[in-house]
Amino acid sequence: MIAECIAEFVAVGSAGAPRYAALTFPLYRELVGTAGTIAIGAEIAGQAAGLALARADGAVLSIAVTRPWRRQGIAGMLLALMEDELRARQCRVARCTWMTGTPSTQAIEALLRRAHWDEPVPRMLVCRVRLTAVLEAPWMKNPPPLSDAAIRPWIEVPKNERDSLAPDAGENCEPANSLALYAGGRLSGCVVTHRIADNLLRYSNLMVLPQVERSGLAIALLATSIHRHPVMKSPADEVGIWDVRMDNRPMLNVVRRRLQPYLEHVAKTMGSRKVL
Repeated sequence: MIAECIAEFVAVGSAGAPRYAALTFPLYRELVGTAGTIAIGAEIAGQAAGLALARADGAVLSIAVTRPWRRQGIAGMLLALMEDELRARQCRVARCTWMTGTPSTQAIEALLRRAHWDEPVPRMLVCRVRLTAVLEAPWMKNPPPLSDAAIRPWIEVPKNERDSLAPDAGENCEPANSLALYAGGRLSGCVVTHRIADNLLRYSNLMVLPQVERSGLAIALLATSIHRHPVMKSPADEVGIWDVRMDNRPMLNVVRRRLQPYLEHVAKTMGSRKVL
């Protein structure tokens, strides 16, 4: 491909991060050029034309090419270079996750198929709802009682406890409504949120331990978190996204029973992997 031939592929460090940050999701922009993250850029005529971003553990976070240079082999080259870099770092498996129903879904799946990645499998149900809509739910106005349970800020939970319950929650949570549930004096559940845009908050982790699944505490925890949802601009514009693992049946039931009447969009995230 012509564009692939004239593109220069470079390792993006902290100095080059500002030029490339717009070529990944807002959630990942601060990771470009940081330790523990691999960023490979494509330059054409001195301009940033593409970016592949991954963690050193093999999670490919994003691959993007600017519109004038798409469909010319740059994305495939970025992915191949990223795979080479992960191999060089002794990473044995690369992983990638994406959402269905977006303009880029078909392009992502075609790119991975050409690179001989495994067949994709469903990972999460992704539900989108406006804050003003879900606040009208009866269970939001009259949530189940906490009884002898307690809700505390997630950031106040010791890190070793957080990691034991939700190891993938990460450190950059939204402190206003990321919460921990304690039942019987034990950490028994959490809801962890992440700001991914000015009007968009992701409810990334929602879980309770099996012994409290049927107690109503999951609903009480979720309602408390939504009530504390921080509004950046206007409540009418504020949107929440719920990510629930496809194998997390109790939480899927919570979403379907409690949130479904208020949802404005439902999609899935898919996942694929490649042994390097």
